[in-house]
Amino acid sequence: MKVKIIHQYRDRPIDLSINDFIKDKEVIDIKYSMCAYGEDSFDSALVIYKDSDN
Repeated sequence: MKVKIIHQYRDRPIDLSINDFIKDKEVIDIKYSMCAYGEDSFDSALVIYKDSDN
């Protein structure tokens, strides 16, 4: 089992980054959160997965 954290500023939807990453993985779980600080905000996702190569 492996873990990947994906951060994405709001200029690109995070779902595109997640989809690109998980396309060849066996996903166990995805946890999503959004953080805002003043004018800045970003999304992050914790992806728990197994490589399809394993």
